[in-house]
Amino acid sequence: MARPEPPHEEISLEEPAPPPAVHYAEQALLGALLLEPHRLQAVTALTPEHFGDPAHSALFAAMRTVPAPARR
Repeated sequence: MARPEPPHEEISLEEPAPPPAVHYAEQALLGALLLEPHRLQAVTALTPEHFGDPAHSALFAAMRTVPAPARR
């Protein structure tokens, strides 16, 4: 007797699902940027929407709105 085939789901290979957020990596990046805010200029491709934690997203957005302090 033939086994029924499971239903096929359409899988889009063009747009893979984003990887899960890595909480500790987000914390490390934000901590580094708080210690050396002039480096924020180097992460131009990063946006608040890239963060998985809403608090991290809000902090990053706030960091983008205020000017970096003068380097010592």
